Amino acid sequence: MPPFHHALPAVFLCLSTSVAHAQNPATYAFSGEAMNVSVGVSDRVALVITDKGDREFAVSGTFANGALFGSFRASGMAQDGCAPTKLCLSFDGVLENLQDGGFDADTVTSLSLTLMFSQNFTNGIGTFRTGVLPSYTRDQYGTLSLSAR
Repeated sequence: MPPFHHALPAVFLCLSTSVAHAQNPATYAFSGEAMNVSVGVSDRVALVITDKGDREFAVSGTFANGALFGSFRASGMAQDGCAPTKLCLSFDGVLENLQDGGFDADTVTSLSLTLMFSQNFTNGIGTFRTGVLPSYTRDQYGTLSLSAR
């Protein structure tokens, strides 16, 4: 079942899909490039999105730890107003496990993601924002370019 169950016209189909997702949620794996425009570095990123049904999604992922560091997890929702052939998602969560970047092992900050995917989940683009990290004075912002893996 495609991730667009929320757009199906029949209420019965929406409910049936939601029950199926609760028993066996669909997952979509992506890899690509993350560019932190606040500090001018880029790195590989890998993430997995889980469709939890009822327009709810979860994401978890990691940066390659070359120039960008850490892992992240967040929950989110499908957004209204997205183009008919796209799926737009927004997430709020945390960025953690930053010790490879020289931060203390217990360093955690907020993370927000906004992502747009093709209808068949083959590719996507997005933006991210992290909260302030030690030795930085403000949030950091960046872009993502993703392909299915």
